[in-house]
Amino acid sequence: MSISITVKICFFAILICASPGILTFEAGNLGVSRYGNPGHSIHSNSGQSSTKWLSGPQLNQGLKRKISLSWSATPLRDSLRNLSRQQKIAVFLDRRVDPGQLIELQTDLLPIEEIFFIIADKADIAVCRMGNLFYFGPRAEVAGLRWIRQSHIENAKKLPASSRRILFSPGSISWTQLSQPHDVLINLTDESEITLGDVNVEHDLWPAYDLPPLILLDRLLVLTYGFNQYLKLSAEDDRIRVESTNQSSPPQRVRDQFKCDLTKAKFDRIASQYSASSKLANGRVELEGQPLEIYELRRKLLTARAQRLTKSSTKQLHDKTRVSLKTNVPIQRLLDQVAAKMGVELEYSPDIAPILENRVEINVTKVTYSELIRKSLEGTGIQFELTENALVLSRN
Repeated sequence: MSISITVKICFFAILICASPGILTFEAGNLGVSRYGNPGHSIHSNSGQSSTKWLSGPQLNQGLKRKISLSWSATPLRDSLRNLSRQQKIAVFLDRRVDPGQLIELQTDLLPIEEIFFIIADKADIAVCRMGNLFYFGPRAEVAGLRWIRQSHIENAKKLPASSRRILFSPGSISWTQLSQPHDVLINLTDESEITLGDVNVEHDLWPAYDLPPLILLDRLLVLTYGFNQYLKLSAEDDRIRVESTNQSSPPQRVRDQFKCDLTKAKFDRIASQYSASSKLANGRVELEGQPLEIYELRRKLLTARAQRLTKSSTKQLHDKTRVSLKTNVPIQRLLDQVAAKMGVELEYSPDIAPILENRVEINVTKVTYSELIRKSLEGTGIQFELTENALVLSRN
């Protein structure tokens, strides 16, 4: 008897060369691999990671710890790696993200989980928790990663007991610099008694990584999510087989619940900017809608209290900062990004929301934030006001 399930697993790794002209290495001792090129070491085991990452209840407590950040034109990957090591919270950066993009960020004391949302917003990406790991990657793809992972788990529960034991077994995995994704995947599937079918993995080179203990399902997902492939998991004769397939799709609508300490008025003002179904009762939020919209609304609600910049530094941004930008995006997305960089909240009434869904083409060089906002709103009949804590939009 054969049991088959289809899940989305898009091959995922971190490029050493993610964009032209950027080359970054992580230090690591070279060893001898059982697979691929000599000189690269890959380790997968059921024990603990060599790094003492926070996990389980300790991780949950660690995420509540408040810290402040001050990054001045620092590369994204280097900044994330340093923060990860300092806080002992593991992070992973998708290969599709430019690791060398420079990040400007200044925050007051905020919980680390909230800091992660702010960092992702600054880089125009998203973040998703996968067990003991935080995954940073392209906004649209990672906004749905949580639900893809949940689908993996639910589908894996339908497999025979012997397959379930393998897929839910915890273990760590690490590799040295310049390791290739195909080698890492073969090593993991071979040691886990998984048959690897026709899986097309592009040639890629990764920096060194040492991941925290993760269930095997999560290790497969981490290693594969950045290559835009669909994989099919099947169980036959007590052995799991992994192969490519074109038959899969991410969820179109999802539900989310979480605690939120915002006032009802503040919640309603933020939620009214989105079409997702939302409700706040007894300090708990319930949301339903498309994955990307749910992610954006959750992020907005959880970071609504963040005071990211002081009054003086905000004023300096208004008056002195010059930006150059070439893009074509929805007005709301552009203004959300501008507001985040200025350290203020974007606020507007529900009747303006349909106008902000229109796309705007921007091509400006060395303009102030005010000039950029004015340019993005040309011809919309919307005016704006910059206050100490908000970018407020209203009709003319």
